[in-house]
Amino acid sequence: MKNTHNVCCPNCGDRSASRRYFTSADARKCKGGLVSQIECPACDYLMVTCTEDGRVLEAYSSGLPAPSFIHQPESRSPILQS
Repeated sequence: MKNTHNVCCPNCGDRSASRRYFTSADARKCKGGLVSQIECPACDYLMVTCTEDGRVLEAYSSGLPAPSFIHQPESRSPILQS
């Protein structure tokens, strides 16, 4: 059994991710043998779960790049006293 669907990536939100359902040859890892895999080429995300009980069998995410916030403190002019 093989089915593939395009989905939004749960990690980065990109629409190029795919969810694939397939039967696992290794019954020890997943009761019932049916496995779900989400893979995203945009952010290098991978999640493989057992559809029977939801256990995570394999997961990988290289992470999202941190937003570049530039903190510029307010410039304060010196207080002049007379």
